[in-house]
Amino acid sequence: MNIEDLPKSEQKRAAVLRNKLRQIRHVLILDDVWEGFVLEKVGIPEPISSDRSKLVLTSRLKEFCKSIGCHEIVEVPLLSFDESMNLFLVHTGHEVLKVTSLEKILGDIVRECDRLPLAIKVIASSMKGINDVVEWRNALTELRNHVTSVKDTDKEIYGRLKFSFDRLKDSNIQNCFLYCSLYPEDYRIPRVELIEYWIDEGFLEMGSRQQLHDRGHTILNRLINNCLLEKAGDDVKMHDVMRDMALYIKQLHFIVKAGTGLEELPSNSEWKKDVERASFMMNKVSEIPLSLSPNCGNLSTLLLKMNVSLKRISESFFHYMHSLSILDLSYTGIKQLPNSVSNLETLNALVLRGCCNLRYVPSLEKLKALRKLDLRDTAIKEVPKGLEMLVNLTYLDLSTESLKEFPMAILPQLSCLQYLIFYSKSCTVKLDGSEAARLRKLEKFEGRFNELTDFNDYTDSIRGQSLTSYLLVMAPPEAKFKVKEGTRKLKYDGPGDIAVPKLRKMIKA
Repeated sequence: MNIEDLPKSEQKRAAVLRNKLRQIRHVLILDDVWEGFVLEKVGIPEPISSDRSKLVLTSRLKEFCKSIGCHEIVEVPLLSFDESMNLFLVHTGHEVLKVTSLEKILGDIVRECDRLPLAIKVIASSMKGINDVVEWRNALTELRNHVTSVKDTDKEIYGRLKFSFDRLKDSNIQNCFLYCSLYPEDYRIPRVELIEYWIDEGFLEMGSRQQLHDRGHTILNRLINNCLLEKAGDDVKMHDVMRDMALYIKQLHFIVKAGTGLEELPSNSEWKKDVERASFMMNKVSEIPLSLSPNCGNLSTLLLKMNVSLKRISESFFHYMHSLSILDLSYTGIKQLPNSVSNLETLNALVLRGCCNLRYVPSLEKLKALRKLDLRDTAIKEVPKGLEMLVNLTYLDLSTESLKEFPMAILPQLSCLQYLIFYSKSCTVKLDGSEAARLRKLEKFEGRFNELTDFNDYTDSIRGQSLTSYLLVMAPPEAKFKVKEGTRKLKYDGPGDIAVPKLRKMIKA
């Protein structure tokens, strides 16, 4: 059974799932269940002995298992001390046993892990490669302090896990880890997307884009090696307990309701004044009403991406967001941005990628701090007013089919650009080769030239430049082509009576 093929409507999905499960003998496993629910309501038939089907639940709450009437409750015992020690040594390496004076400290640290596999794995990974007795003794003291500082059920394990978080030392790396909790639970986070957020937030400090991405990948590898994140193919994942711990650490400063099926944003009273980052990505919000104007002057990051049904944002919504730095509205259904966005003078990144209905973006003239503007696949016909004033812009994506107008002399004003994507199908939009050539800090450039003179002007100028990636297309306005993201392949469909080499030329680094 392919779960992805089930209907999106909860009621229809439950009906289809119920019918399919009744037709087959099955074993259904529901992992990490926390709250009670009615089986039939979600499409799971009540198991009966005659059809020999089984329903298995895993939960950390024994009382929950009793409350829903489980026929048999099997309690998984904690690890023994020997099992705990063996697991610890798997992650530190057995070399630590060669340091005889470590034996007692090692045993004490394993006991402090309280026989919890995840705590053992994470704490052991943070001590790998350390053979100095003084460091181990200090680690034991810090771990004991963490454990005694929190009480109550899951918070006790948070104390043990926070020990490894604190050992990261570098506040920027700690912020990189905490940022992952803004994504939905169990979500596979694309590495490059996450690193782009870290760049926008300033966690990776300054440098060329290549240097920033290299540092981002290095941090991700460190977090994976320390078992704070998990590798998931080319992506990364955050264990649900690690995510809970991160949200516990930032409970006063984060609002996270990502991927929860939310249909409307929290009321004004639920936005605390101390909140710094809010994530409502991947939900079903359809409108942000006039009545919603949260008073959160410290809010720096707002992630609303992939609310595909979001059509309207009221003017009042951004009124008190004086510190907003990151605004991600990508892949929403909005048709226009409210004019109040023009007053977000601290904005560092405005991401509108994939807003295929978006036709209006207000003036950006006041947004002098803006370093990233992503308008890929929007429906804008002209660039936003004030674009030429964004002198700190380092990232600009203008790959959109709808663009009909691009005033001359804008590009040279954006002298800090490191990343530029510029495609347009309109014959009225001209990419001037000599203007593009004046962007001496470009590292990645993709663009289409309609005229051979512009193409030649630019290709002559880039000799000796530090471009790490570029894709240049020479094609007249009537030629059709499509650049496939990821593979960087160019599909061309030109007039049949003209030879392809005369119509386009592609240079690929």
